[in-house]
Amino acid sequence: MTKVDKPVFVNTTRASSAVVEKRKMPDKKGSFLVFQREFGLVYAPRFVKTVSFSDCIVTTFFCPSIGIGGMAHFDRWTHIQNSFERVIIPRLQSISREAKQFQSRLIGGEPNISENIRQEILRELSILGIEILGIEPNGRYDQGAIMETASGEVHELIHVVNDIDSLKRLNDGARYLAGRNSLIRDVSQL
Repeated sequence: MTKVDKPVFVNTTRASSAVVEKRKMPDKKGSFLVFQREFGLVYAPRFVKTVSFSDCIVTTFFCPSIGIGGMAHFDRWTHIQNSFERVIIPRLQSISREAKQFQSRLIGGEPNISENIRQEILRELSILGIEILGIEPNGRYDQGAIMETASGEVHELIHVVNDIDSLKRLNDGARYLAGRNSLIRDVSQL
């Protein structure tokens, strides 16, 4: 595999690949924070963001027909299969009987650390029939990622806004991690 400066997005459903330049986007006031070991969906046109995921894998979920988008932030201590079975699948099915209406992208991760996480996530998405729009391994998102729920587009997050809601969510997420929980938790705002 050739090393490139730009992230590589691989569309595994359509069996094509392309190099796409990553856009940077400043944080948006009122954007919804999904912390480590969390899964959250919101209605469009809100923004969803996550921060600090160097060796974690962030999976986006986007349903254009319903106008919902969100993220899941998996780390190496997350029980991925159980998280899908107990948390993610029930939430997706509460929104749409067919999870395959959703589309996903996988971003982040470090070589030799995150590949098993990525493969487990891909297996679960495949079982659900969710279209994989892109995989961006080892992407560099210095401050985080932000997703436009109206379009499903993901951008590098710059100029993070530390509003009171984000700080409360960050504090709450840190307490959840400190409790040594291995399942992802649903923090959706639907």
